[in-house]
Amino acid sequence: MGFVTSGSLKDAYYVLSKQYGEPAARAAVHHLMGLLIVAPTSTEDCLMSLESNEPDFEDGLIRACAELNDMDFIITRDEAAFRKSKVRAVDCAEYLSICDETDADLLARLGFSPNALVQNGAQ
Repeated sequence: MGFVTSGSLKDAYYVLSKQYGEPAARAAVHHLMGLLIVAPTSTEDCLMSLESNEPDFEDGLIRACAELNDMDFIITRDEAAFRKSKVRAVDCAEYLSICDETDADLLARLGFSPNALVQNGAQ
């Protein structure tokens, strides 16, 4: 099972609503919430972010959440932002490639083919 922060859901909603409209964005976020666990953001996450060597507070929150919850990956378009994290940062295409190698059944349940996503330029 994967995790997502509420801030990441907010960002996804914003981007999706601008591109596809508010009803589609709500439906997509609702779908994501059925697939992922929303990781709580605690005082500890906030303090860890503030006291970290991350220049960006929001990236620091994601890093803190991932590290405090022993996550395997941070999926991001900005891998360089998480260079100093204990958690490996990967882009979407790399993550789907890893999933394809280790959990083809999960991808099938999600309705994707990683090759189709990569070929279509989704990242």
